Amino acid sequence: MKMAASNNDGKYETVPVADKHAGDELQVEDQNDEDHNTVVLPAQLLRDIFDSFKKLFIIIHHQVHDKSLVCVGKTQNVRLALPGPKMKMSRVIRKNLNILLNDVVTFDACQNIIEGERLEVAPIYDTINGLTGSLLNIFLIPYFRIKNPGRPVNQGEFFIVRAAMRAVEFQVIKTVPEPYCIVGPKTKIVCKDVPVKREEVKSSLNEVGYDSIGAVKKQLASIKEMAEFTLRHQPLIKLSGATLAQRILLYGPPGTGKTLVARAVANETGASFFLISGQEMMSKLAGDEEVTLTKVFEEAVKKSSAIIFIDELDAIVRKRQNTHGEVECCIVSQLLTIMENLKQHSHVLFMAATNQPNDIDSKRFGFNLEVDLNIADDDVNGRLEILLIHTKNWNLHHDVNLEQIAKETPGYVGGNLVSLCSEAYLQQLREKKDIFVPGQDTYPVEKLDLLCITEENFRVALELSKKTVLRKSVSKKKD
Repeated sequence: MKMAASNNDGKYETVPVADKHAGDELQVEDQNDEDHNTVVLPAQLLRDIFDSFKKLFIIIHHQVHDKSLVCVGKTQNVRLALPGPKMKMSRVIRKNLNILLNDVVTFDACQNIIEGERLEVAPIYDTINGLTGSLLNIFLIPYFRIKNPGRPVNQGEFFIVRAAMRAVEFQVIKTVPEPYCIVGPKTKIVCKDVPVKREEVKSSLNEVGYDSIGAVKKQLASIKEMAEFTLRHQPLIKLSGATLAQRILLYGPPGTGKTLVARAVANETGASFFLISGQEMMSKLAGDEEVTLTKVFEEAVKKSSAIIFIDELDAIVRKRQNTHGEVECCIVSQLLTIMENLKQHSHVLFMAATNQPNDIDSKRFGFNLEVDLNIADDDVNGRLEILLIHTKNWNLHHDVNLEQIAKETPGYVGGNLVSLCSEAYLQQLREKKDIFVPGQDTYPVEKLDLLCITEENFRVALELSKKTVLRKSVSKKKD
């Protein structure tokens, strides 16, 4: 850790730093919460340096991308701190710093950053499609004045605000003073009329990440460990001469989030993602499917790191006794060749998903890791995680009890719970349909913010969903 120099403009004051912490390097860990500008620091460091300060800020630096003065975050209470040389930060902070999990950062400590005179922000264009009205009054004022009073902001940073049943991304265009300040009661907040185009933005804060996945924490931990080590430590693996683990099979019923997991791994590791549909592959003309596989592999090896993901692998490859037809045999042969060639390309990870793991000859394909993503019937906490993820943009009435709903939905996989939430939303729309003009392409955020999902909405949705889940369950047993 470095010591923040005194600032002639009085933007911040120096914080004394103990010699034993000078130049401390901290490894980045995930912090799965909505506090996009707060980090968690090691307990010992907090005790030695920060415990005497009621409010303290840090400026994070990353040595590889040279992102000095990029992110200012408030520190957490010591009781929530980490035991080792690590720093927990949300995916939003990582995106702003252009860093990945397990990267190393240093930071400057400072306090008394002054309240800004003016803050100018602009929305990201594709996150406000279909919206009209005052983003300032519905999104920004409540965010800075009520939910995050005294929040530090950095010129150029991106942040996300949830209101009016939507998640809208914004960029900080300018702060006065520059390059950062605290947004206080006297700070004038301005929302620019011209939105920022998506092509001008590094990446989306709304893209799928590990925090987008619920109910499979243990399984995800195994996948993360193997995938991140394979994709991000290639020189170390080569140096050790160890056998590379490059093949992961995900299995479970439809709706358990297999494709979601693969996309999350790609986004969190910075890898390029190549998706192949097994069903679509088998519907191609003879010869076309082999060309597709070869082309995908050739494109993947050109990237610095890549994931090739085949969904519905069972549509392509089955156990030998179940294999029929020349086309299928050719595809299997081509796929086996590609998987063998992966050994020469340590930066490419092969992932596949199936609903029918027993139909696949796993030994023949040599998967290093096979992960069951099915949610246990008694996993109430897992179902609650999914419900919380899919309602995080919503206004929920105080009578909504998601914990109780999680208890009442044994046997529901992720897809079932998403459908349940969607039906509850539709119930609320039906109740409030009179406030919206039919046939419009855009809707005022002021009216959308009046939508509020109630317990009754969920109750109606639950009755409808139970019939659907039961019908599918009976159909499976007959099959």
